[in-house]
Amino acid sequence: MRGSRLVRALVALAFAATACTTDGEDGFGITQQTPRGRPVRSDTLVIGLVGTMTGDDAWRGEDAFEGADLAVHRLNVAQDEEEPPFELVTRDDGGSGTQALRQIEELVALPRTVGIIYAGTPEVLPRAEDALARRGVPAMLVYGDLYGARRLTPHTFQMAPSLVWEARRIAAYLLDDRRYETVGVVASKTFTGSVAVDSMQTALEQAGDERGHVTRYDASLTDLDRAIERLRGARIEAIVVEGPPRVLSLVTATLREMDADYISTARARLASARN
Repeated sequence: MRGSRLVRALVALAFAATACTTDGEDGFGITQQTPRGRPVRSDTLVIGLVGTMTGDDAWRGEDAFEGADLAVHRLNVAQDEEEPPFELVTRDDGGSGTQALRQIEELVALPRTVGIIYAGTPEVLPRAEDALARRGVPAMLVYGDLYGARRLTPHTFQMAPSLVWEARRIAAYLLDDRRYETVGVVASKTFTGSVAVDSMQTALEQAGDERGHVTRYDASLTDLDRAIERLRGARIEAIVVEGPPRVLSLVTATLREMDADYISTARARLASARN
């Protein structure tokens, strides 16, 4: 029964939309509103959420909480009256990997915890494998690619498609459909940035093209414009960007300031278009 409930919980969370819920009770006396760091009832099955809720990367935790909150609400509505309800318990890691690991271990140690949702820096999660394995609790990564980094463990899973697969589709589009000859990659100096670079370089090579030109930027984003300028100097035709949402806006603004507007060419066309 425990395994069945857990599968249902993780499936519901995986497909839940990122949408706010309204305040009120879900039919089991558990209100759906702001994040709570501790269980409010003694008879619930706990789903722990550890994520970055404050700071520059707060979008990770905020989006994950809204989706998980909605999913747990829907899950409880579908529960039979005799079954214990699920309860979402949320912790803010503040962007600290050390704090995130400690919070995961604390939530796993609760006897009623049946699963962990993780929305922090991805490289932290595999380090929690021992704690997860001791209690047989799975953890689901919301943002990041442990598969592409070959860091998935028996008790860790990820919701997002691997950057390996994404890179293959991007490379095929740029080289086959658009017929670009030079591709640049702009990536953060992070774990995910490294996975993105490796995935994109491999995909370009497998598609029969030379490895793309790569530039990296740091967390402050102060060197992002210089990274773009280096690609411009290399006469790059297409840029693949890795990073949080705000980075794409900054890259677009930087290109606009450089007057690097998109101009179609005879070669940059849809190869699949009908004549």
